Amino acid sequence: MTGRILCVCALSCAGCFSVRPDTPTAGIAPVPRRPQIEAPEVTQVAVQSTTTVDDLHRTSLESYAGVSSYCARLRRRESPNGQPKPEELVLFKERKSPFSIHFKWIGTVGAGREVLYVKGQHGDKLHVLTASGDVPFIPAGRRMALARDSMLVKAANPNHDIADAGLTYNLRDLGQLYAAAKNPSTGVQAKMTGPVTRPESPKPMQCVEITVPAGLDPDLPRGGRRSIFYCPDTKLPVVYLCYDELNREQNYNSYDRLQLNLRLDDDDFNPEKLWGKVGEPAANSK
Repeated sequence: MTGRILCVCALSCAGCFSVRPDTPTAGIAPVPRRPQIEAPEVTQVAVQSTTTVDDLHRTSLESYAGVSSYCARLRRRESPNGQPKPEELVLFKERKSPFSIHFKWIGTVGAGREVLYVKGQHGDKLHVLTASGDVPFIPAGRRMALARDSMLVKAANPNHDIADAGLTYNLRDLGQLYAAAKNPSTGVQAKMTGPVTRPESPKPMQCVEITVPAGLDPDLPRGGRRSIFYCPDTKLPVVYLCYDELNREQNYNSYDRLQLNLRLDDDDFNPEKLWGKVGEPAANSK
């Protein structure tokens, strides 16, 4: 599926930092590329913060501890070998328990695609509404239920599992990277570089720059760096930038319009409630 089932990411995004072996891809139709995008202007704020990486992460965990679910707009762009693909715009929902995620593509790229997963429910499968061109010979709006390790899922995102998506995973993985940075033998480094001003926020954002050695991250097989920007209001990591060893952008993920504790329930992650029964025309989901 050309939309690359997430992640920090996501955020990773959907699965921003997961370390997994590469898997051969299948014949999924590629997303057309567009010319190189100029990086947004980033300005270093004159007054340096005394906040440490540990302080920033601890505050972020404390802020997220009371969040049971949230909804956000996710902007993501992949740039393999420095060649940017079109930016995707996704409505993203996550519930902590049971772990539940719902992606709905709301921009021109991948319009109509949806991906839903609830741990241990609905067959423990990814439930998908296809967009045009996702799967050869499969029309837009087709419902599919796919195992997490199926060929189509791995072709869409060979380096990450669906559970690597969302803020819960990103915070856990950042914690592991920050801990690794305290051990020089790992080759991981993490340092504060903020506050900086960025187009995603009207206020300066705290930033951590993470240096990743070769062989640690499948998204950066020859090493590189990641810049993580924290929202000054929610204290959560909301912008993720990844650069390869040649300082070329590899991916960009940004969460905005964040709404916390929406009391999302089972119906918000039930494919039959959202789309109708299998075999019926898909209803407009929430």
